[in-house]
Amino acid sequence: PRSTLFPYTTLFRSLPPGPPSETVLFSVEGKGPPYSPRGMATLPGGRFVFQVSELDAPLHVFDGAGNHLDTWTQAPLAAGLVAWSNTDGLDAIDATHLVRTGFLDTGFNCDADGENCTVSGIDVLTVEPAGTGSRVRVTQQLALPQPAGSEFAVGVTAVASGYVVATLPAGGTRLTLLGFDGTVLAQSGVLPGDIE
Repeated sequence: PRSTLFPYTTLFRSLPPGPPSETVLFSVEGKGPPYSPRGMATLPGGRFVFQVSELDAPLHVFDGAGNHLDTWTQAPLAAGLVAWSNTDGLDAIDATHLVRTGFLDTGFNCDADGENCTVSGIDVLTVEPAGTGSRVRVTQQLALPQPAGSEFAVGVTAVASGYVVATLPAGGTRLTLLGFDGTVLAQSGVLPGDIE
């Protein structure tokens, strides 16, 4: 149920509606990422990390005023981990850990009929020193459970009990709450619309 995934929805429903608004902080155009980023994380202290969809591309770090501070390369993937085809969602866990989605063009863990293959999961990234700067290393990887595992993982956010992952099944969005060890704590049915 939604209340399991979002215990504060009752609070938000009680707030009066307000006019839509947005504030542009800065643009990353021409400042590092080769095209419009696919994911963004906000680190404690107000720094922002942006990624594009290719997993071998570096992550770009900006301050709150839009100044490019650093480029984090990605450490080689350890043996036994899945090399995702692309990524979409990104969030900060804390100052030195990020979580991102991963998606494969060809799945694994298929059933006997070659169906229900796992194509989506998440990576936990650890920021580590590298030369005079930093890089990120995949230090944990979790495959998504079915049916979300067969859907395109588009968004992820770190919460107190683990990670909420948004996937796109036909006709809507599915939310899956994974514990830090990959245990499925809750999974929604297909919710209407794209709420990645």
